[in-house]
Amino acid sequence: MIVPDSHIRGGIEAAGPDVGMYTSIVVNANGQPAVTYFDRDNGSLMFAQKVNDVWVKHAISKGTGMTLGESGELIGMYTSLTLRSDNGNPGVAYLAHIRDGMGARAEVRYASAQTPNPTSPGDWQLWLVDSAPLPADDPQNPEVYPLRAGLGLFVDSARMPNQAPVVVYYDRANGDLKLSKFNATTGQFGAPKLLDGSGSIDAGWTPSLQIDAAGVAHVAYVGATKDDLKYVTDAAGAMPEIVDDGYRIVGQTVDGLPKPEFHFVGDDASLILANGMFPMIAYQDATTQELLLATKQQNGSWAHTNVAGAAQPWNGAYGFFASGDQRPGEMVISTWVLNQPSKDPFDNNWVEVFARPTGIQ
Repeated sequence: MIVPDSHIRGGIEAAGPDVGMYTSIVVNANGQPAVTYFDRDNGSLMFAQKVNDVWVKHAISKGTGMTLGESGELIGMYTSLTLRSDNGNPGVAYLAHIRDGMGARAEVRYASAQTPNPTSPGDWQLWLVDSAPLPADDPQNPEVYPLRAGLGLFVDSARMPNQAPVVVYYDRANGDLKLSKFNATTGQFGAPKLLDGSGSIDAGWTPSLQIDAAGVAHVAYVGATKDDLKYVTDAAGAMPEIVDDGYRIVGQTVDGLPKPEFHFVGDDASLILANGMFPMIAYQDATTQELLLATKQQNGSWAHTNVAGAAQPWNGAYGFFASGDQRPGEMVISTWVLNQPSKDPFDNNWVEVFARPTGIQ
């Protein structure tokens, strides 16, 4: 059915293919955008690129459908797409779930195109980054969060100065944040390095990865144990840092003492290295529904500022899907905003963009 004069999907009311989950986007030096995403109907990893004003798409790796069943493959969850800066070739890190004669397992994988404009699966080379068995469902303890079990959630990727890919991801089964770098000498990804987690600490949700000029990996992420925002590098001897612990003073008690409150912070963190050196992290305070910015100062402390939200009168819920990038002298931040009380479908959610200076004190 087609709805005349509709601005949504050209007025097409009938359901279309279930595609577009776990989207990642890049733009090459010629201004051509490219996108990776998950085709849920077919369980496949997809690549689309705009060439001469025409979108060209194909499956990088094909799966077998929406569920694993007795055997099958779901390929292309949590995609993270980057481009080589020397030749423009794209590469994508992603999660696959497999069930075959060896059982059910999760695999973090990497696909590297051998051309700037790939058009078929044959244009890609595939690597295995990490693998672990998928935990069996426990009917007595159903999932609290709508997340997949096992290894490889929240994949992010970046590139070393020599263009070798780096992949960071969350191992949900063990509560670990892991990182693996491609080794050009061996032609394989190196053994995963544990950055945080293990034991009683659950860390690594929604990691955001950047690489500095020395090849050191910087990661911002959520510590799930205390719902705080954390930061770590893979430099020798580096330890995780608390960027924002969520602790707030929100007034006074009846006795006139400071009234404390803990907020859920760190969701959808997005990290840049200002001037290639100093971490700046855009993230959400989910309790107050505001978009915050944390900047690491030269003395090692973290400065925190409100970018948007938590205003009086209330002007919407900010901080969802925060994404940061930089241009000379500025960090540019986008966020999805919700204004549920509005009944106007064109005014109850939108994307808003902000710019903040990258000067460090």
